[in-house]
Amino acid sequence: MKRKNMKYTPEFKIEVAKAYLSGEYGGKPSVAKKFGVGNTRVWEWKKQLSEKGEESFYYETRGRYKKDKTKKEYNKLSVEDKLKYKEMECDILKKLSALLKKLGEH
Repeated sequence: MKRKNMKYTPEFKIEVAKAYLSGEYGGKPSVAKKFGVGNTRVWEWKKQLSEKGEESFYYETRGRYKKDKTKKEYNKLSVEDKLKYKEMECDILKKLSALLKKLGEH
């Protein structure tokens, strides 16, 4: 039988963790059986609730961290817009260079 990956709601995870912490159903195996999840999940959710609080269940932690999208946005620009962008960069660098020279003279 093929195992299906489940995605549980934050509310469900919190409920399971609180049930384990309250001792309402006994130990970890009893809570896991009651809610239909594995022992390890019960332990992980309990630990997350204890250490990070309920808010931590509402943030996605799977996958890679999304980096700045400026490169993708730049690549979508037209040739004319890219030229304008490069001219702006050049102007900024010229102004910075002049400012650094002026500060070096004093």
